[in-house]
Amino acid sequence: MKYQRLFGFTVVLSSILILSCQSGWDGETRDFRQDMRDFVQRISTYSHAQDSDLIIIPQNGHSILIDSGLSSSSPDPDYIAAIDGVGREDLFYSYNRDDEATPSDELSDMLAFMTLAVANGLQVLTTDYCSTFINVEDSYSQNA
Repeated sequence: MKYQRLFGFTVVLSSILILSCQSGWDGETRDFRQDMRDFVQRISTYSHAQDSDLIIIPQNGHSILIDSGLSSSSPDPDYIAAIDGVGREDLFYSYNRDDEATPSDELSDMLAFMTLAVANGLQVLTTDYCSTFINVEDSYSQNA
């Protein structure tokens, strides 16, 4: 049951992250990063009131760890406290295509955020989509 709830939260968070953009409808300016942080914090508060063992791990939402979206900025402490980790797909493989190495510029940006997450006590869960033996072994090695 816990895994079903975790999966449900992951799906909701992933869907909302897709909708994030710089400005709202009719020229309205919004801070969508803060909106998402607030939303996750509300999910965390509600979820932990129901089950204190529940874990909150946003998927592919590492750029909202901080206000600006730039990994060189300081993380938001309230948001960090509300989550237990970050999930990241396509870290080393499959950013553009399955079983293909992630471009180095994208990889370095994502790794900076993963390092930031670990430095702030968060677990990092990754999924690479690769199938050739050499790429699977390389993914295991790099993720370790």
